[in-house]
Amino acid sequence: MNRIILNLFFLSLLTFLNVSCLDEVDNKGELFDKTSIKSFGFYMEDNPILTKDIIVDVKNNKELRVPLPSYVDRSKLVVRYNLLDESADIILNDELQTSGVSVVDFTNPVDLFIKLGNETNRYSITVVDAPLEWKRLLPFSIADSKITDFQMKINPINGCPYVLFVNKASESKLTMVSYKDDKWDYIGSSSGFTDGDTNSKDFDFDSKGNPYVAYCDRTIDRKLSVMCYENGEWKSLGKGITSSRIDHVGISLTEKDEPMVLSLVAAAGGGLPRNELNVSTYINGLWLSDQTIPVRDAGSKRAWYNQGKLYNGINYWATFDFGSKEGFFSVYSYDNKGWKVVDEDVKIENAVANSRAFAMNLDSNGNIYAVIADDETGDARIRVLVYNLELKEWKTVVSPTEAIVDRANVFSFALSSEDVPYLLYKDKMNSFYPTVISVNEATKKWYDPLVLDQFEVDQCYIDFTKIYRKGYALYNNPKGELVLQELSYEN
Repeated sequence: MNRIILNLFFLSLLTFLNVSCLDEVDNKGELFDKTSIKSFGFYMEDNPILTKDIIVDVKNNKELRVPLPSYVDRSKLVVRYNLLDESADIILNDELQTSGVSVVDFTNPVDLFIKLGNETNRYSITVVDAPLEWKRLLPFSIADSKITDFQMKINPINGCPYVLFVNKASESKLTMVSYKDDKWDYIGSSSGFTDGDTNSKDFDFDSKGNPYVAYCDRTIDRKLSVMCYENGEWKSLGKGITSSRIDHVGISLTEKDEPMVLSLVAAAGGGLPRNELNVSTYINGLWLSDQTIPVRDAGSKRAWYNQGKLYNGINYWATFDFGSKEGFFSVYSYDNKGWKVVDEDVKIENAVANSRAFAMNLDSNGNIYAVIADDETGDARIRVLVYNLELKEWKTVVSPTEAIVDRANVFSFALSSEDVPYLLYKDKMNSFYPTVISVNEATKKWYDPLVLDQFEVDQCYIDFTKIYRKGYALYNNPKGELVLQELSYEN
């Protein structure tokens, strides 16, 4: 009996000593010692590049993997630690750290030591890439009408998707909507802002985020008209600007917020020959049209898919040269000194032709990207090229995709906030489903294609906002609704 009592006494004593070495028990019954980290985090206040606070609940885990967006500079991060005993020291590389102050390099895994008296705890912290996820947002639709002709771009000032579409419920007038705060809003009237039916169209934004729309105006013999939205209303900047019918309209605002429009002359009898490239510029409130690019070797080329981008005061223009040299493309630049040739008649060396598909973009450093679908491998596969301004040569960014393009196919190209190439396309090999792929920056190979929806689409667009570091994909479903998906680190 005495032996039993003695054993119980020692057992109680051991339990007391063990618990006395522990300072807290969490709500799941996990025990923390005095040198434990309860949680730590990267806060927006300390790390302005973040779009939200990232807090890690440590529990008893000593090997920690923390997901951060890939655009975050891991060499200069400030961490806040929530210690069980705030009097404990935080040691990294034999240096004392101050929570919320010390800058830590997390480029490689970090061993962190928490010391209090003779007790020490080691934590290994590794920062990894946070996954990007697609999230389906509210679709847009019009009662008793299908939307099949549309275009999406991101407003660079407010970071919101803007969609220009042909409103079949209102005499095929052009109509614009934007998506913000989980809802769609009309930009101007829900019945549209043009006088009537339109054909080829494009839009851009000025430095204040006001949209400008250029279009082939069917109410004026398919000549060029341009409108802009300012102070809550649409206003005309010019109707019937060109002297002849036009097609393949592209618009880009200059650094002075004056629109430039490139288009294909689609009929004879005007100021320029048919199939010529028509340049229309708006200077000091007046239009100058029926101009050409003086440095362009036109020949028998037709200027399709005209696209312009402004960078550091220079407007870069690309055109798909369809004609006797089928599938070549050319790039030009324009500033206050005039026009220059960046490169003309570009085609992949071993390809017979490029398919009728083309896109152009510029990254944050002004590098020019061109996307074509060439038949070097036999089928027309999408290829992304980048132009080196110093070496004056094109380089294939990544091997051509497995995606095959034909004349009934479309694709959209965009660069993410981190200048990662993304493609959204109708997959001919998979029932023309909307499919997205992006480049793995580490391997310089394409990630596996991701099918966003299992139905055939008419058109699809992808674009990114530099403000919120998000991407948006837009396409139409069989009901004629516009389906919008958001790509971000926060979904």
